Amino acid sequence: MHKDTEAVRNLKANSSMKNPETARKNAESRAGVKRTKEQRARISKGRMGKGKGKRNAMKRPEVRAKISGKNCHLWGRSTHHGRGGRVPVKRFDYASPIAGKITVIGTYELRMCKILDKLGWPWSYEPDAFPYVKVNGKDATYTPDFRVEWGNEQTVYVETKGYFPEEDQHKVNEVRKQGVTILVVGRKELKRLEDSIQK
Repeated sequence: MHKDTEAVRNLKANSSMKNPETARKNAESRAGVKRTKEQRARISKGRMGKGKGKRNAMKRPEVRAKISGKNCHLWGRSTHHGRGGRVPVKRFDYASPIAGKITVIGTYELRMCKILDKLGWPWSYEPDAFPYVKVNGKDATYTPDFRVEWGNEQTVYVETKGYFPEEDQHKVNEVRKQGVTILVVGRKELKRLEDSIQK
């Protein structure tokens, strides 16, 4: 009985559980403790209405208003790839001497704009869309990030990707089958291009 009350006292004293060492000690002190039906009922009653914290807070309108849309702390950040809904990413206004004033999505696209301007090739941002069929059989359209005009009137499309999930790989491959040249530029390729321009 003494061990149980000491464990309960420890829990109350360190209820925030911010310190992992304290959490470990509390867990050790509770190990093997058998609670009576009355103790379990009292603990359960003490927790009533407290619920699961954030989960219950989400039901309150003032909390929902605080974290929705641009108020959300995730606004402008990308989510873990393909493991949830898409969060709007940060947009940048960019004035290109070649393509004019545009708004790009994310830092990779912004970096690519600067690279294309330094190279001096004629380019435009998201001018064309191509039809393709998704894996589930539905019709869709795909718009590559950049259209670049290389010598001999050759048109190449550039897609910047920080992460290249299977869904995106599928749409790029489907459009390539139509005879469209698409280059996928990731983090490493962007860095290489930036380094080669600076030399």
